[in-house]
Amino acid sequence: MIRDQDPTSQFQALEILHRVVLRGGINEAICMHAVYYSIWRKFGVLPERFNWHVNMPDGNFYPLRPEFVEATYFLFQATKNPFYLHVDRDIIENLNYYTKVECGYATVHDLNDKTLEDRMESFFLSETCKYLYLLFDEDNYLNKQGANHYIFTTEARPKIWLRDSFLL
Repeated sequence: MIRDQDPTSQFQALEILHRVVLRGGINEAICMHAVYYSIWRKFGVLPERFNWHVNMPDGNFYPLRPEFVEATYFLFQATKNPFYLHVDRDIIENLNYYTKVECGYATVHDLNDKTLEDRMESFFLSETCKYLYLLFDEDNYLNKQGANHYIFTTEARPKIWLRDSFLL
């Protein structure tokens, strides 16, 4: 496996939300998301790590992480651009094509041959699927009024937000 020692030479899937949504302005978020989406389209899923300099995965597996879907959801909420609905549709189609198994969904063990592991992390159901659902449920309270009253925890649980305090 080729590795570049420059820490800015790769991304890790866990950094996506920070890089896309939380770090900069909306224009930077849109551009960074487009880069991640092009990587998703190239492999059908998102590698756990990707090296920018050699333009190939440095972590050749996909454990069904939610961060790319989460970033897509927040960009749609911020822009209302239907492009992000298209992105999520692609994500759902690829998840069904590459990772769906008889009893759920499975981690992609190898991006090259799309072999699967007999493993589905709990965050797939609690976060990945929740953000996919919310993106398409336009009438959901969290999408209509919730932005003014709720925030999401790192586990995608909505929390009531009142000034400087949180209620469970």
